[in-house]
Amino acid sequence: MATLLAWTALEYPKKDRRKDWFWAVGIIAISGAVSAILSHNTLFAILILIAIATLLFYSKREPREIQCKITDSSIVVGTTAYPFERVTNFWIDEEKEILLIHADKLMFSTIAIAIDIVGVDAVRETLAPHLPESPLHRSPFETLFEYLGF
Repeated sequence: MATLLAWTALEYPKKDRRKDWFWAVGIIAISGAVSAILSHNTLFAILILIAIATLLFYSKREPREIQCKITDSSIVVGTTAYPFERVTNFWIDEEKEILLIHADKLMFSTIAIAIDIVGVDAVRETLAPHLPESPLHRSPFETLFEYLGF
């Protein structure tokens, strides 16, 4: 398996969150938990508090650098390989410098990979002989979560 193009990328964009973001998330979570308790749904209240605690814990974590590469048979992101046979198409968001690939997966079928280090043209030239390029968009939920600061 020959490597055609390799680079490193952050696993997700780093976000600097201010204290008011944490306060807003905390107030929303506590309000949800209190309303669940008032509705006699204690288990749901516990679930809300655990979910928010996990979210807050991971929001403080720094993104890791992952190795990405395009080989003659697949796209490799970290330890996960996406063989060209299982990838239907790709799209490059030139404004954000993100490679979007559509894989045959039940969940998370559209995968976003930062390509700002290697550049748009290099990735397009490398993938064009292997996959068709057609428009892809991130899911509406991903766009909403990005807007809310997650």
